[in-house]
Amino acid sequence: MNPHVGIAIDVTHATDCPTIDKKQEGDVSLGQGPVIYRGPNMNPAVVEKLLETATAGEVSYQLAASGRATPTDANTIQTSRGGVATGLVSIPNRYMHSPSK
Repeated sequence: MNPHVGIAIDVTHATDCPTIDKKQEGDVSLGQGPVIYRGPNMNPAVVEKLLETATAGEVSYQLAASGRATPTDANTIQTSRGGVATGLVSIPNRYMHSPSK
């Protein structure tokens, strides 16, 4: 199969906890909707379609940027075969990779 478009769904850090630096990670909050990423792995046309779809469906969303390849399936999708137009939608998660009680 040779897909033309791929959308990765993953989690991302909510930055409203003391272990995450908002200056580095951006301002991502729980309850404000999924995060749509822009960056080198993301195709601008796919990102715009995700934004249009969220707006048309009245779905809240947050924007974030990554200045490098993301450590998500978006990177693998984008570089597969001859290249696939890729988008990334992430769900904010507080205390990811942290032990909590």
